[in-house]
Amino acid sequence: LVLYSNEVNFFDNEVEILFNNMIHDMTHSLEKMSYEKVRIEQEQELKIASYAFESNEPMIITNQSALIIKANHAFCDKMGYSKDEVIGKNPNMFRSKHHKKEFYEQMWQNINTQGSWSGEIYNVMKNKKSVPLRSTITAIKDSNGLITHYLAQYLDISEQIDKQKMLEHQATHDNLTGLPNRLLLIDRIERALTKIQR
Repeated sequence: LVLYSNEVNFFDNEVEILFNNMIHDMTHSLEKMSYEKVRIEQEQELKIASYAFESNEPMIITNQSALIIKANHAFCDKMGYSKDEVIGKNPNMFRSKHHKKEFYEQMWQNINTQGSWSGEIYNVMKNKKSVPLRSTITAIKDSNGLITHYLAQYLDISEQIDKQKMLEHQATHDNLTGLPNRLLLIDRIERALTKIQR
C-alpha cells in the first residue's frame, strides 16, 4: 500500500498514526484470513484421516513409548476388547507364544531404522485364541525426524492360512481314505535320509 502527496509535509503526525493503525488493522485481517484458511484445510485433513482410521481394517496408534492412544472399532471387534481396555496399554498384551523374543527384537529394529515393518504376526485375542494377521507398523516422525507415534494396521489372514493348510493336506493325503499318500511318503523318506546323512 503506497500513499503519497504532491504537497511537502502534507502528512502530519496524526495522519501518520492513523495510516499506521489502518495498515496494522489490514495486516491483522489478512493474517486472520490466512490463518482461517489453514485451519479449515487442517480440519478437512483431520476429518479425512479420521474416516480413513475408522475403516474396516483394524488399526491402532501408539505414542513414542508404544502405549496405545487410539484404536479403531475394527481392531476392538477383531481382538474382542473395548477401547477403554486397550487405551494406555502396550500392544505386547496381544503377544502370542508363536514368535520368539528375537522376532520382536528384529521387528522393532526394522521399525526404528527403516521407518516401517511388514509381515505376518500372531496375536492373542481376549478369548485367548491366537489369530494370524498381516501387519504393517509405521513410525510417524516430526519435522526434525524424531519418532512421535507408531501406526499399526492389521489384516486377518486366518482364511488364507486355513485354505493353505487344506491344500497341503489334499496334496499329501488320499481324498477317499484320508491316509498319507505316496508324495508324503517320499517327502518323509527324503527328510529321514538327509537327517541320517547329517
